[in-house]
Amino acid sequence: MKKKILFYCQHILGMGHLVRSMEIVRGLADDFQVCFINGGEQVPGFDVPAGIEVINLPAIKTDAAFRALTVVGGAASEVRARLYSHIQRLSPAFHSRHKSGDSDAFANLAGKGNLGGLVIGQPPRVTRSDLGNKFQDPDGAVHLEIFYRIRLTDRISITPGLLTIFNPENNRNNPTVQVGTLRATFDF
Repeated sequence: MKKKILFYCQHILGMGHLVRSMEIVRGLADDFQVCFINGGEQVPGFDVPAGIEVINLPAIKTDAAFRALTVVGGAASEVRARLYSHIQRLSPAFHSRHKSGDSDAFANLAGKGNLGGLVIGQPPRVTRSDLGNKFQDPDGAVHLEIFYRIRLTDRISITPGLLTIFNPENNRNNPTVQVGTLRATFDF
């Protein structure tokens, strides 16, 4: 049986994130059972690889000036509720704390109350501008974060982590940046 992967894509203007995300999913499909959660508008006729389960949330979109976000066909609370519902159905090990907004992918990893996580993403960048090429970002930055929360007691945990930023400021000439973190959490 293949391992499961949940892949979430939020595209709010255009199709760039959706196209890139679907290509990543296409590459994972041979080795994993993939569930693709789409947070943007559905694109009629968009090619989805065979065997990929697609869940379409109420779409979030923005205007061309990125001044406001709106939910198409639902409320913001429905987006969150449906996302958590699908994640819990797909992975019983998934844990979320709605009060604090945490979303944990690998709950109870190597011990009760522990949590491992991997986050990868790309910050916004200008790919086209009516003001000319000098306002476009030449490259794309990529953020990779790895963390592991260790539950020391019922109320105390520590979380070491590593954040790596490739192509900082969307410029491949900038050196890769790495930041180590250590977070202590006290629950009351």
